[in-house]
Amino acid sequence: MSLRQFDPDRVATLETQMWCSYYDKERHRLFNVPQAAKLELEWWIVHRQRAAHEPDDLETALAALAGEIYQMPADRFREHAKYRAAAMILRDDLSLENGVSEADWQKINRLLLLSWRSLWETANASAVQVKARAERSVR
Repeated sequence: MSLRQFDPDRVATLETQMWCSYYDKERHRLFNVPQAAKLELEWWIVHRQRAAHEPDDLETALAALAGEIYQMPADRFREHAKYRAAAMILRDDLSLENGVSEADWQKINRLLLLSWRSLWETANASAVQVKARAERSVR
């Protein structure tokens, strides 16, 4: 990695966010690690003991974890959680039937792509808004 290799738009956005935080006297904290660990374990338990839980419990647990990590309301991560849970359940169900084929892995991959793209869009929504605000102020 070289200091000459960087994304100037990303650096400008990050610096703008830093300045906004500083001048608005906001103190951003990292996520609560013990709480995130608890939520990580929670979704794992719900996933492995699905029969003992309501159908939406896995989505709820996955969304709660993402909300904690990104310090945003969990409901914003429902789409991410929905696709990720669907991928997990599909794999589990197929493995109990006849196993997971290459075509099945492709379906699982598509669900995970949708999941992680949704998470990225949600987590970066505020950064996009700051960038748009900064671009408007330059004009």
